[in-house]
Amino acid sequence: MAASAKSIAKIRKKKWVQIFAPKYMNHVFLGDCYVFETPSLMNRKITVNLMTITNDMKKQNINATFQVNNVTGEKAYTTFTGYEMMPSAVRRLIRRGKKRVDYTVYLLTKDNIPLKCNLLLITVGMTKNSVLSAMRLAAHKQLVRIASATAYSDFAIDVINHKVQDGIRKQLSVIYPLKSCEVRSLLVSKKHLTHDQQAQILQDQSRNAVEEVPTEQEEAAEQAEGAVEEKAEEKAAEQAEAKEEPVAEEQKEAAEEAPKEKKVKAKKVKEEAAAE
Repeated sequence: MAASAKSIAKIRKKKWVQIFAPKYMNHVFLGDCYVFETPSLMNRKITVNLMTITNDMKKQNINATFQVNNVTGEKAYTTFTGYEMMPSAVRRLIRRGKKRVDYTVYLLTKDNIPLKCNLLLITVGMTKNSVLSAMRLAAHKQLVRIASATAYSDFAIDVINHKVQDGIRKQLSVIYPLKSCEVRSLLVSKKHLTHDQQAQILQDQSRNAVEEVPTEQEEAAEQAEGAVEEKAEEKAAEQAEAKEEPVAEEQKEAAEEAPKEKKVKAKKVKEEAAAE
């Protein structure tokens, strides 16, 4: 009698692995992941609300992205790879009568990490395109200067703490007052620009900004057009007042004559009653 073959079922059990932020973020606990094997977590990305990392309610409109780069036992450690504002938070910043500037800058940090930075500027009021071009150029120079002199970890912390945005806003307010200056997103970029390429881009932008600056003749023409429009508005206001004056006088005369008519009618009624 042949021996019956016994099938052995292998049971795989999952386990919980804790995920932590990088060292420059004090290894803050980000969450747990349920996996069969811990090495499968390598290069996995996790998105966390920035409020849970900083314990700051003002950061609840921003999401931070991390990527696992080291697994030790039942603990996984990550590196910071992204920072992005929620679309609803961007919409709340925008109002009528203001100018919005979206600007993308490719940066290279001191430790040669390529970054893509999307900057959002919102002015206090309406302004000319030449002023906006000057603000873009100044913001680009400021970002390149900061990033090239700072390591990636320090630059990321400065962006999270709003230190970079406050510095740019302070510098650009000399050109035109800003209501808000935000880094809409910051990502590790696949596009790698050298410092020479960045210098060439800045040179081209400087040339374009100079070309966009209005000449004295153009400014004089704009002032003349503004003066003509002001005169036209004043003339229209005078005509409207002239039309309203006769109407107001007629209403005044009618209001004065109304009591007199009432008195005459009352007197006639009394005379008729006395005659009867």
